[in-house]
Amino acid sequence: MKLPSFLYIKKFVILFIIFIFFAQLSQVIYFNKSFFIKEYDINYWKDRYEHSQYTLPLSKRIIGDEGLFAYAGYRLVQGDKPFSINVDKPPFGKYLIGFSILAFKNPAYYAFLFGIGCLIIFYAISINLFKDKIFALGITTILFVDPLFFTQFWKPWLDISQLFFLFLNVFFVIKILSGKNSNIILSILAGLALGFFAEIKPPILFPIIFILEILFLLLRKHFKECLLFIIGIIFGVFIPYYIYFKEGLGILEILKFHKFMTSFYLQSQIVTHKLAIWQTLLTGNFPDISTGLLDKVSEWWILWPIITIMGIIQTVYILIKKNKLLIWKGISIYLLLTLLIYTFIPSYPRYLIIVLPFLYLLSANFLNQIKNINIKTILILLLILLGFLYSFFYNQPNLNSTIKVFYYSFSHQYFQDIFQENLAERGKPSMTRDKFRFLTQESLKNATIKAIEIKELSRNISPLRQKGTISFEVKYTTQDLGQFTQKKIARIVKEDEQWKIIWDWNLILDGFSEDYKIETKIIPGKRGSIIDDSGNVLVADERGYLISVNPEKINLVKEQEMLKLLSRLSKINPVVLQNAYLENVVPGTYAPLFTLYLPLSSVLQNKLLIFPGIKIEPHNARIYSSDIMDSNSIKNTIYEECCTRIYSAYNYHGVSGIEKKYDSILWGHSGGTIEIKDKNGKTVKNVLSVDRIDGDTVKLSL
Repeated sequence: MKLPSFLYIKKFVILFIIFIFFAQLSQVIYFNKSFFIKEYDINYWKDRYEHSQYTLPLSKRIIGDEGLFAYAGYRLVQGDKPFSINVDKPPFGKYLIGFSILAFKNPAYYAFLFGIGCLIIFYAISINLFKDKIFALGITTILFVDPLFFTQFWKPWLDISQLFFLFLNVFFVIKILSGKNSNIILSILAGLALGFFAEIKPPILFPIIFILEILFLLLRKHFKECLLFIIGIIFGVFIPYYIYFKEGLGILEILKFHKFMTSFYLQSQIVTHKLAIWQTLLTGNFPDISTGLLDKVSEWWILWPIITIMGIIQTVYILIKKNKLLIWKGISIYLLLTLLIYTFIPSYPRYLIIVLPFLYLLSANFLNQIKNINIKTILILLLILLGFLYSFFYNQPNLNSTIKVFYYSFSHQYFQDIFQENLAERGKPSMTRDKFRFLTQESLKNATIKAIEIKELSRNISPLRQKGTISFEVKYTTQDLGQFTQKKIARIVKEDEQWKIIWDWNLILDGFSEDYKIETKIIPGKRGSIIDDSGNVLVADERGYLISVNPEKINLVKEQEMLKLLSRLSKINPVVLQNAYLENVVPGTYAPLFTLYLPLSSVLQNKLLIFPGIKIEPHNARIYSSDIMDSNSIKNTIYEECCTRIYSAYNYHGVSGIEKKYDSILWGHSGGTIEIKDKNGKTVKNVLSVDRIDGDTVKLSL
């Protein structure tokens, strides 16, 4: 028996959508397989967290949300208290990430499983709303090809699990409102899902959803369901704190935590760029939190402004029509209030993950009103195809991202991060991450490298985009011998569909090898002295002292007292000094902090040496012996010196007063060489040679 032609078309539509759905799933897994096959390295992430901005506020060794949440999740499932880490976020989502690390030794599976779960529940919601399985499958697939959604499938952010429980809550409420009979289980499950939703991220949207759903249940006279719904919420909110109840703590402590979390965000200093969320939706640009300059939102695609406009129009239409289903009115009110809240609070493009699905639903409701089934079907298939093709190009390995991370880590000497994140297995040094870090960082320290700047020159990528080279220029600034520049060529290759760098020791310094040593010889030179008309020395380069700290030796009980003394001597904020010796110091070594600008008395020396971990050693210093002269009139003008103040006649210049007025006369500096030597002590390469210059004395008439 021959099937009618419309059944053939229907069958084709189903097969096409299913094919695209699984093709999208396959490319998400294929292009991001490196996230799934790499075992979670707890030692690395522990070190990364403890030296990040979350532990050291001034640290430039930034850890992203995915790294923070994964580490916090691991800590929580190991038994840490919910209030012990990342306390500005509720614990439930982090527990889920931690369980993924325990079960799969990888946090990415948390994201993937909840992503799949979101698609399944969204499909179920769509069926209940549209009563059409093919249409529901089409809308679900359109959501799946949205970059903001599928990029949640491998990074352990909290948003994807929060979206899952929101979907689950909405699905159960739809079933309750559409049913004629009482349903105890669904009511409890709906509340439980909303309670879990509230305990994943700060529950900013919880009051809106709670009030709407309670109101709708009461309007339908579901009084018993309403009570069970509230009971479910209570269980959902308090289950993540089971460990606290087990230890005898009560509800009061939990409520205090939520009060703290609320006050944390109310007192936050994050700048609010009003209307930023609308710029993101309509133009794909988002203002930088600190500068306000617009940045491109990488996940944005052309469908966002379309569904935003269609969704808003449909929302207004639904709210003014009396015969529209209650659930549609609820979705419309939720969407409007959520967008309103996000308009006036600090928000990021990623937050739109709990907005976009409802824009898709409302736009689909708008589209569903098209009477011509052929036009409607063609539009859905076209959107699915365009989304799939766009996501294919979006999923291609991002070379810019890899190179940006490499440049940042190199310029800040975070070689442990380069080893962990940037290096290809092919040609990777046969040593541990810690040894690689020690060798690279210690070599640059021996070369007295204090700052590194990188400027990219060119890229040469193969036609098949599987390998290539990056040419860049590195400007090194030394402590005493000035600056020098070297050109580098880094080989890059795709590995597990991610761009990686093939390590070459020449990237550290030209001619360097892992078996070689760096040796620096300094011939001391001086900036000129300043004397008065009686011949009294007001300021001069003299034998002074450098103060260093070994963070492994300090007494933590007396650390704050030590910092106060160091701050008074250096005129550097204690928090800044602490960052200098904690952020990126090679284990077992001292971090140089500052040179004294006044003579060091024996009394002061004894006061310093009371504290374990402090080292005082001779160092060329600018000594101010007169109140007429201000030590702040001379500063490092060659490179940004964030957290230290170590005098160098080469790098320091007058910025005010006498030091500035006579800077060209006074300026002088040390000479010397930086050489690479082999294991036998033979010079392999002369990296830098500088002649010593002594500045001239300036005599003042006072």
